[in-house]
Amino acid sequence: MKDRDFTLEIYSQLLSTLRKAGYSFQRVEDFIQKPVDRVVVLRHDVDLRNWAAIRLAKYEASKGIKSKYGSVHFIGSVF
Repeated sequence: MKDRDFTLEIYSQLLSTLRKAGYSFQRVEDFIQKPVDRVVVLRHDVDLRNWAAIRLAKYEASKGIKSKYGSVHFIGSVF
């Protein structure tokens, strides 16, 4: 399996590529109420790294990108 790069730099490149391709961004609830064409609906599950989610949210906000964050809590091991 090829290594995956989940850095902010790669995420930034992905969002930039999507914008250049004509996509806009909507939160889940906005999409349900008033969907638009060529849209990306971003939803992030936050588990153990709250600090990383905050960093990502601040980055998205600085670029005018709307997304949804949800907290995921596990009791015990899921594996």
